[in-house]
Amino acid sequence: MHRQILASTIVLSLSLLTACGGSTPPPATGGTPPGGSKPLTISGTVTAPNNADVRGTMLLVCPLVEGECDWDGLGALELTGSGTQTPFATPELPDGEYGLIAWKDNEPKNQFGAEDYFGVYSPDQKAMGHVRPPASNVKINMVAFSEPGTAGPPADAPRTAVPAQLVGNWSTLGSSGGGYYNPANGTWSPAGGQGLWYEIRADGTFVFSSYIESRMYGCTINFFKYHTGTVAVQGDHVVFTATKAHQRFEDTCNPSRNYEKEWYPKADVYKWGTGVRDGRSSMVLVEDGKQEGLFFYRSQ
Repeated sequence: MHRQILASTIVLSLSLLTACGGSTPPPATGGTPPGGSKPLTISGTVTAPNNADVRGTMLLVCPLVEGECDWDGLGALELTGSGTQTPFATPELPDGEYGLIAWKDNEPKNQFGAEDYFGVYSPDQKAMGHVRPPASNVKINMVAFSEPGTAGPPADAPRTAVPAQLVGNWSTLGSSGGGYYNPANGTWSPAGGQGLWYEIRADGTFVFSSYIESRMYGCTINFFKYHTGTVAVQGDHVVFTATKAHQRFEDTCNPSRNYEKEWYPKADVYKWGTGVRDGRSSMVLVEDGKQEGLFFYRSQ
């Protein structure tokens, strides 16, 4: 369910990069030529992170001109369905290509910050996807900058040997980089662009780092994570437990909200698989209860 909102007062400046490492949706279906029998609408689903409620999320529908958002033509829907996922359908749209952005403005209101949820339709996990109506099966998965956790390490960190096919360096970008944090000198770097990176070791330990950048209202948010910990594999399930966890948040418009701290999220539990995707060695991690997963490429 949704309610159409006039968006003339929304002024946004948004990076075309999605929050990398989000679930890879299948390509939207559609694209009937003008004059076809289907109405020129876009439909799909929006999913909130961490089993949160999607109600109140704004779906921004942005006409694309030469691949860029035409903010003067921006429209928006407020999603009124409840639960962790809700369907949406736009009104009829003029023929053309559109970008889709989902944003839930959590407290404090009217400012883009660490408390918000954010997602962009991006089939390749790198650039904003182009959707031409009629289109269906458009899936947008929002991410959360902040996450449930504790200030201290977990009491239990299960550890097992790791199958050979999981061992190695894995990145959503498939780059050869070693993450975004240097523990030797405590510095962070966005080099290589947004993404998620794992080093999974045969002895049941791992290193994880990630970098997300988002731009709205002319403000830039940079969010970094760095975890080390243990890996436990049981059949087709894998558990990553952080025994050392560090994160950094930067807000260019509100420096007083910047922080760097130790923060231990709950253990990540996934169903795992490996294979070949786009001609490259790949790994997929799927959260329990979900149909889509995070795709990683073996670093070259």
